[in-house]
Amino acid sequence: MNYKSVKKKLSVFGAVALASVVMFAGCAVGTSSESSSSESAESTDSTESTGETTVDGSTIDTTDQFTDRDLDWSYDESEAVTITLADSASEASDSSVVIDGDTITITEEGVYVISGSLSNGQIQVNNEAEDGKIQIVLNGVDITNESSACIYVAAAEKVFITTAEGTENNLAVTGEYVNIDDNNIDGVIFSKDDLVLNGDGVLNIEGSTGHGVVSKDDLKVTGGTLNINSSDHGLSGKDSVRITGATISITTNEDGIHSSNEDDEETTAGYIYIADGTITINAGDDGMHGDLETRIDGGDITIEKAYEGIEGQIVTVTGGTVSVTSDDDGINAGGGADGSGATSGFGGGKDRFASSNSDCKIYIYGGEISINSSGDGVDSNGDLYIYGGTIYVDGPENSGNAAIDKGDQGTAVISGGTVIATGMSGMAESFSEDSTQVSILLNLESTVSGEVSITDAEGNVLASYTPSKSYNSITISCEGLSQGETYTVVTGDTSTEIEVDSVSVTEGEVSMTGGMGGAMQGGGGRGNFSEDGSASGEMTPPSDGEMPSAPEEQSDSSSDSSTL
Repeated sequence: MNYKSVKKKLSVFGAVALASVVMFAGCAVGTSSESSSSESAESTDSTESTGETTVDGSTIDTTDQFTDRDLDWSYDESEAVTITLADSASEASDSSVVIDGDTITITEEGVYVISGSLSNGQIQVNNEAEDGKIQIVLNGVDITNESSACIYVAAAEKVFITTAEGTENNLAVTGEYVNIDDNNIDGVIFSKDDLVLNGDGVLNIEGSTGHGVVSKDDLKVTGGTLNINSSDHGLSGKDSVRITGATISITTNEDGIHSSNEDDEETTAGYIYIADGTITINAGDDGMHGDLETRIDGGDITIEKAYEGIEGQIVTVTGGTVSVTSDDDGINAGGGADGSGATSGFGGGKDRFASSNSDCKIYIYGGEISINSSGDGVDSNGDLYIYGGTIYVDGPENSGNAAIDKGDQGTAVISGGTVIATGMSGMAESFSEDSTQVSILLNLESTVSGEVSITDAEGNVLASYTPSKSYNSITISCEGLSQGETYTVVTGDTSTEIEVDSVSVTEGEVSMTGGMGGAMQGGGGRGNFSEDGSASGEMTPPSDGEMPSAPEEQSDSSSDSSTL
């Protein structure tokens, strides 16, 4: 049976396009609108452009992240195969569905609308020819499985799982996974091939063991409400995890969103890309971990609990609202594959990386970022570049970590935006003299609490923030600061006048107030220590002696023809 699409839902595309547009440094990042004309499912499944194709430092080209059909989950019910689930009594309207007890197998391209419940069953997709796209519409489904995936894609070109408008659907795995074939099935939804979750309904996923959703290729979530409670990773894509326009809530003992592909020889896989959406994560390990890169272009992201909040060898933020609460680093660029799991020895903790790695980069071009970290706030084990955005850091209340941190041989450069980062002075770092925007590192004689603000000679407030924790060190940088001028930094009840005589100013002595704390596990750079043990706060030079430049304005990219 061939899928025949109906007229596209223009309101869906309009909402996605509007919510995804992010302006930064004169560049737009978001999902572009597209033609309203109908397409056949047998067409090229052309790719949606997300405006700005690349930004300096990022490995991700946004023009090929979402196809037209990823974003258009409409279907013609009159052309669809219907499947009604019932224990030992399931029925289907077409011979392309094979029913064997409570295992229902879809074998051909098409649209399949499923309703009903199974107390211990499975939906399988096994299109061995892998010559077509299959859309599964969950129209009020309740499936439990005691020892395997509720939905298992064994073979297909690409599968779309769509939640029907106004419906609530439940998938749950209640026991340990038992192999049913040669694949290591370990997720409530498990796919060997490309997988897209979309729709207008609600999908609840419960996994007492294993992961929530797994794709051994690309995993995309482009619509609907997705609630995941899993033992292991919430969303796991081997090549990538890509999100736009969905509302997602994840509670997990491991990573909330995870992408890792150690088999990719060209090192172009293992990344997370978020264009838009509302995402809430409570994680036992990382909130988000992409081995290659984690990139955020938009959306409303709240990581309420995590060991490390956002992690990748490269972390890029161009827009959106990001809030992170973490036991260790808030944002961390660490080299190599994820090392999740407890480690013994000095520092303890989980993802231990080398203190310096020239491949590790953090790029912040825009967005509103707030971090409350017990470890480093913004930590690159290589270089850190800030071109824009608003960044507030409630850093550690111990001297074993820093609010802003770079690799031992790295550099920290700021060229725009607003940064107010508070913490303890023992490991505090400021920005490099290579910066083009003035920064101030102020170390206080005693620990204080309350609002931080900076005013110019006329009393104009240039920036302010009220941290939630006590601090004795503040790093401030914002537009309006100029060399040769004097500014007043107010910290709680203390006022300090600072004369700016260079692009990077350090004022005050280092104190080890608060001790070293319990964790230095994130690696990352630290202040240099003299022979008497005091920290100098001086910055080591860049590892390669070169800095990237902010992206130039580009025209909107047109969609290409992709078969993703």
